[in-house]
Amino acid sequence: MLSALAMSGCGEVADGTAHPDIVGATHRYAQVGETRWHYLEGGEGDAVVFLHGLPETSFAWRRAFNWLTVGNRVVAVDLEGFGLSRTTSTDFSVAAMADRLLAFLEAIEVDRFHLVGHDFGAIIGARTASQAGDRLLSYAHVSGPLLRYDLTRNPDFRDFRNDPDSVPDLLRNPEIFVRRTYEMGVVGGPAALDQPMIDRYTADLENWDALTSIAQYFSQLDVSSDWTLGPDAAANWGAIQAPVLFVLGGRDLMLPLEEFHDIETIVPPLDRLAVLEGAGHYPHEEDPIAFGDALYDFLQGH
Repeated sequence: MLSALAMSGCGEVADGTAHPDIVGATHRYAQVGETRWHYLEGGEGDAVVFLHGLPETSFAWRRAFNWLTVGNRVVAVDLEGFGLSRTTSTDFSVAAMADRLLAFLEAIEVDRFHLVGHDFGAIIGARTASQAGDRLLSYAHVSGPLLRYDLTRNPDFRDFRNDPDSVPDLLRNPEIFVRRTYEMGVVGGPAALDQPMIDRYTADLENWDALTSIAQYFSQLDVSSDWTLGPDAAANWGAIQAPVLFVLGGRDLMLPLEEFHDIETIVPPLDRLAVLEGAGHYPHEEDPIAFGDALYDFLQGH
C-alpha cells in the first residue's frame, strides 16, 4: 500500500527557493546529525522559531511572515518526518527531539530566540524551553498540554499510540485523518477552513516518512496510565528562564480549560494566559487575527 501512495506533497524544493505562497519566506535545509531539517525563513533580527502540530507543517505559520519579518528573523520548522524534514534517528522521545532541535538551532546560528509551539510542537517546545537556559527570550505554548495529554479525546491519536503498526492502515486515506482531526479540533469542523490548506496537509501525509514519524511520536510518548506526561516528555516549567505565554481555545475539546486551572502555580514564569473564546484546538487557523494580536503583544513586551 505504502509504495502506491501519491508523493505530490513531498517533492523536493531547492534550498534558497522563495516560497510561492508565503511572501518573505524562503525554503532552507540544514543537515545536523541524523536529521535533514527543512524550514521556512525570512527577515532579520531577533529569531522567532515556530513548531507546528498535527496534521500540519511549517505552512501553518504562513501568516506570521506577513507581520513578523519586519524586525525579526522568522524560522518555521518542519518537525522531523513531516513536510520536507527527514531523519534516520529512531529515538522519537520528546527529550531527544528537544535535544536535536536545540542542536539544529545552534547549527543555523540561532543563538537566542523566541519559541512558539502548537499541539505536539508545543510538547516539544515546552521541553526545549526547559533546556534552553538563557538562549530563550520567550516561549508561547499554543494549545499544548500542561501536565496531561489524554489521547482518548482523539481516537486516532489513541490508536496511533496503542498500535503503531496500524498507522499505515489508519492513514490509507490521509484526507480522512486530516478531516477527522479538524472535525474534533476546529469549531465548525473542516468546513470552517480553506480546502486548499486541507489538500496541502493531506498531500504532506502521503509518504512513508510521515507515517513512520506519526507512529513513533505517539508510541514513544512518555505518558502514564492517567495520561500524565512522564519525565521523558514533561516540561520542567520552573526551569524556564524566560516569560511564558499560554494561548488556549475556549472551545478546545482536546484540551479543555479545566486542565489548566492551577496554571499559575505550575508555571512560575507565566507572563500571561490568552483564551480565545470562540476557537478550538487550532486558534492560529480559526481566529488568526486574535491569535496574531496575542502573540504580537507578548513578543513586543519581551
